[in-house]
Amino acid sequence: MRSGRAGPSARAPPSPPASASALASFAGPNALVARPCSPRVLYDLVRPILFRFDAERMHEFAMRRLEAAGRRPRFSKVLRARYFMEDPKLSQELWGLRFPNPVGIAAGFDKNARLVNTLPHLGFGFVEVGTVTSEPQSGNPKPRMFRLPKDRALVNRLGFNNEGADAVAARLAKSGAHMVPVGVNIGKARRVPNAEAVADYRRTFEKLFPYGDYFVVNVSSPNTPNLRGLKVSDTPLDAVRPYLLDGLEEDGCVTKGSCDTDARVTYAVL
Repeated sequence: MRSGRAGPSARAPPSPPASASALASFAGPNALVARPCSPRVLYDLVRPILFRFDAERMHEFAMRRLEAAGRRPRFSKVLRARYFMEDPKLSQELWGLRFPNPVGIAAGFDKNARLVNTLPHLGFGFVEVGTVTSEPQSGNPKPRMFRLPKDRALVNRLGFNNEGADAVAARLAKSGAHMVPVGVNIGKARRVPNAEAVADYRRTFEKLFPYGDYFVVNVSSPNTPNLRGLKVSDTPLDAVRPYLLDGLEEDGCVTKGSCDTDARVTYAVL
């Protein structure tokens, strides 16, 4: 495995459960130690406040809070002791990588690889960053995230907003050894026509190749014009996957398609 990838040394067994005294020590000598509050109860209390603000604004707020938490080793240790999950019954080997559990965080939450060393402490068995494009792009005009409270759902029309492959590669290079596999989801830049998609995907892949454990070719987003046209057979997508697979030690490359694609198109891609 290449440097920066999840390896045996990065998968230390979880620490013993944190005690009340450890939490009090973290909080400080003058802190009040309250009775434990379940995540569900806590969310029910905070949810009405969060929903008063724009969804994307709250997403960025959460990202910044988690970034700050990740810079505090003691707090990270408490989170890891409480939430990190590694069980022989759930872990598995895939593409030469060990996944401690099958529940990961999908691309879209950490678009710019800001939390690759923080999210595993919350129990995720893998982290997929992105979608990353060859160049920075701002995505669609705001507002572009819409809550559907009655359906407990969120409509996402972000449009591949990200800092670009160079910035993400630089951040991953500084992240060190990963506790869990880190996937990189790559997409086509908005301004690039489908006829030039192969070269565009290659540029992104080559910049991120040293730092990703596996790669996802994203051709599913409805928010990038004409992107889904790449799923049809005899398009540039046919040339993308073989090129990426040539660079990977294992068959760690998958294609992300949409769930509402015509069955004939899905079979053509497979």
